[in-house]
Amino acid sequence: YRPNSRSIIYRIDPVTMKATEVFRFADHIGAIVHNTDDNTLHGVSWGSRRFYRWTLGSDGRVTNAHVPPEVLSTANTSHYLDYQDCKY
Repeated sequence: YRPNSRSIIYRIDPVTMKATEVFRFADHIGAIVHNTDDNTLHGVSWGSRRFYRWTLGSDGRVTNAHVPPEVLSTANTSHYLDYQDCKY
């Protein structure tokens, strides 16, 4: 658990508890949530320093996971706030 590392994002079936890899990303993602209204994933980096938004295609696959973190991220301008969980 360290900043600026890498992440593997999994989808968990709540009935079977089976984990399926969704994508890999070149930053440490500390929290992630699925926005079911616009079919996107929203995540925060370690210490909530950066915010991310990934789009999902009609097949449920992430369409922009290949975009480098420095291009895809939005900086958290409130450096004194850390988000450690997400709820939608």
